[in-house]
Amino acid sequence: MPLPSIIFYLIIAIFNLCLAAFILITLLPSYLLRFSIGPLPSTFLEMMFFCLIIVWLIKKIRNRNLIDSLRKVKNLFGRSLLFIIGLFILSATIAIFISPNMRAALGIWKAYFVEPIILFFIFLDIFSKRDISKIILSLAISALIISGLAVLQKFTGWFVPYTFWGKDNTFRVTSFYGYPNAIGLYLAPIIPLIFFQIKYFLNTHLFVIPAQAGIQANKKQSILLTFFYLLIVICVPLSIIWSQSTGALIALILGLIITGLFFKRTKFWSVLFFIIILTLIFSNVLPTNITDTLFLKDWSGQVRVKMWTETWQMLKHNFIFGAGLSGYKTLVAPYHIWPFVEIFQYPHNIIFNFWSEIGILGLISFLTLIFIFFKKIISEFKTSQNKFLFFCLAWSMLIILIHGLVDVPYFKNDLAILFWLIFSFLFLIDKDEKCSKITISRQMSDRADVKSVRKVQTPHKKIVLQ
Repeated sequence: MPLPSIIFYLIIAIFNLCLAAFILITLLPSYLLRFSIGPLPSTFLEMMFFCLIIVWLIKKIRNRNLIDSLRKVKNLFGRSLLFIIGLFILSATIAIFISPNMRAALGIWKAYFVEPIILFFIFLDIFSKRDISKIILSLAISALIISGLAVLQKFTGWFVPYTFWGKDNTFRVTSFYGYPNAIGLYLAPIIPLIFFQIKYFLNTHLFVIPAQAGIQANKKQSILLTFFYLLIVICVPLSIIWSQSTGALIALILGLIITGLFFKRTKFWSVLFFIIILTLIFSNVLPTNITDTLFLKDWSGQVRVKMWTETWQMLKHNFIFGAGLSGYKTLVAPYHIWPFVEIFQYPHNIIFNFWSEIGILGLISFLTLIFIFFKKIISEFKTSQNKFLFFCLAWSMLIILIHGLVDVPYFKNDLAILFWLIFSFLFLIDKDEKCSKITISRQMSDRADVKSVRKVQTPHKKIVLQ
């Protein structure tokens, strides 16, 4: 157990809670550092989470503003979203008792549902609109670390599990992960946010803001940041390409096209790009291996089709509750009819993933969350000054959903937190404005209450004096 590192992180959290949260976001893949505390398995990411929530709670209780903070966070999104989140957690809790392996189910319930949603509320409390760029910068640093090792692996072969991925001196890069697709699952949704961060950097350091303010940006800082973003632009796409995560690449392109259809300025180019891609596909210009991958005719696609067939047969007999958390492998086994196809941990489809893990109620609550996400983006895009950020958030969420058609973009420690972090951006954008309105309305109501008390008390005093 890396006790000195955890103590050091705890000290950081005590003195600067926001900095500790930024570090946690940067080190999302640190769940790969596993150890045990007595009989209980844990991860470095989980220890950081516990340090963060304990310090946050102690500070709130000491300042006597815990209830007020929770009330402000709730008022950011209203009772409807809070109700849906409650259903989401409830369905995951029920799935513990449905699961054939309660111990494993409890671990998944804690790591993929409870902890990410608690972090969602903490982020909404301690962060504000001005912190969005810092949060994305933290994700960008994380992306550079992951992709940097992947690029290094391509030229050196270091830390690549050849047992599974080596063939004729060729391999798919894996970075710190045990399998290549994990790179695309983590990095692809971050890429749109990095685009926003680069635009923000250009505005604040090179073009718009320095020119308007008449201030010359720090040259040394600008040079370092330019080099940093240049490395990201090179390493992140290359790492996804060299991991051969086709689902991530397709999700990036298709997500950009679909996002462009929602907004007037990009609608024409999205339609044009979509027509060009369809023309290339159906005119047999593209190589056969690409078209086979797109239409699930390759080996990987056929495995998924067979897996989905077996999953559907299992769900027909477990329609309401699914298989329970961590119960998929056990419950789908009687329906497994292709012995040459491995039974995976999840069915590799976002609908089947949630349905089999947390039941039909969990699936409905998840789809409702997605509906609320895009409804808020579309409704606020027209009047907001943060149009490009909304564009990037929509693109990022679409990448998760599209990639989820053939993979598992939520059921992993870092991916679950990343999902809720992206969700939190929508409410951080207008947090300051909403919180100030709530504070003003409360002050006005307090003053009204004081005046009404005085009005009631004054006649009473007159009567007494008489």
